[in-house]
Amino acid sequence: MSVSISFEFGNLKELQAFLAKQSGDAAPAKALTEAPAEETPTEDTGLDANGDEWDAEIHDSKRAKTAAGVWRKRRGRRAASETTEEAPAPKKAKGPTLDDVRDALKNVAEAFDVERCKEILKQFHVKQIRGLDEDKYAKFIAACEEAVSGEEEEEGLFD
Repeated sequence: MSVSISFEFGNLKELQAFLAKQSGDAAPAKALTEAPAEETPTEDTGLDANGDEWDAEIHDSKRAKTAAGVWRKRRGRRAASETTEEAPAPKKAKGPTLDDVRDALKNVAEAFDVERCKEILKQFHVKQIRGLDEDKYAKFIAACEEAVSGEEEEEGLFD
């Protein structure tokens, strides 16, 4: 059985007071130190440099601001614009994608071996698919398909 408990405190002093109360000490825990200067809250006017109000859902619970004067983002959270359904759908590529190139080269590897894959990559002056320019994807795929279809024709001659 696993049990998890989490606490959220507005500042370091609240945490120290809580720990002191739990341990029965009158003095706050000495092991805790103040937060680094860059994370300490600045004078809170309610708005950051962008004119945004602090929001517990997306901003750091310490109400800390960055050096630029904007609210520090809460860790592990995506901005609302990234999670809403109103976000525009990703644009589809007009031509072949990197996945198409990988699939084509995989077909060559299955029909031949890694050495034949390296030969095709060398024809395009790259050592890895990542080095291939997008404008060459279609030609690369055609070269892979030609290699595979040539292998199939050779097999037919010897059957």
